[in-house]
Amino acid sequence: MKALTRLQVTWTLISIPPVIAGWFIGGIFGLEVYILLLILLIMIAIYIFIYRSSDNVLLHRHHAKSLEGDIDDLLDMVSELSESINIPKPKVYTSDLPMPNLMVVGRTAERTSIVMTGKIWELLDKEELRAAFAYEMSRIKNDDILISSIVAMVCGSLTALATVAMWALIFIGFGQENDPGPILVRFFVMSLVAPPVALIIQLTSKESRVLEADEEAIQMIRDPQKLSSALRKLQTIQTKLRSKDYYVNPSYVHLFIVNPPQENFFRLIGLDLPTYNLLFRTHPRIDKRVRRLKYA
Repeated sequence: MKALTRLQVTWTLISIPPVIAGWFIGGIFGLEVYILLLILLIMIAIYIFIYRSSDNVLLHRHHAKSLEGDIDDLLDMVSELSESINIPKPKVYTSDLPMPNLMVVGRTAERTSIVMTGKIWELLDKEELRAAFAYEMSRIKNDDILISSIVAMVCGSLTALATVAMWALIFIGFGQENDPGPILVRFFVMSLVAPPVALIIQLTSKESRVLEADEEAIQMIRDPQKLSSALRKLQTIQTKLRSKDYYVNPSYVHLFIVNPPQENFFRLIGLDLPTYNLLFRTHPRIDKRVRRLKYA
């Protein structure tokens, strides 16, 4: 319920600018009340949709499939951990994303899903994987999932507008060989969208929540070394991957246990220009997390 209250307050704040804009636009045509009511109804409809569908949308976008095959024993591990902290057992999915990582989405404690990507169960040993699951369980227990899932869905849709604009230009005839037009448009749209979207993510996904989940995870497994080892392994493999081949929408980064690979520069007309991906990073550096675990 605490997360739902936070969401309602956040959505109310998000709704204020369009409501004010609608009031002024309506005033021009003498339709203040009608435009205001229309915008309020639209914002309420969007709120209901994202509240009820955000987890399903995110699972679909990451091509999540129910856990099956030779790794069914992981379900027993999840059951054991969830019982130890008295939360409902989350569903477990795998994703065909090639980078090894772990993420959690959901709406309530009764409706959460943990997604394993890149065959993470082959990279980590059993105890390291147990530690990683314990981290995600801590996030569920701390009521972090509702806000982070909805923010990921809304902000992910907004940042995707840059790619939509680029492909729209290509579709109508731009983007011939060596034509920088579509990329310039994508960069321009992203420059408008990225700062406010990143601000929303930073305000709702603080570093302190990650560190708190780390500490609670080691209380569950009673072995800080295993979580530290899991974090180091995942970070090492992320740095070795080519970001353009393992691209993740920057608005989804806060959902993962470690930062996925992201391009910090892109090439345009022979120049390496900075991207906005660094604005979206919400996780502390791995060495900081490991150092805190050592003394926890």
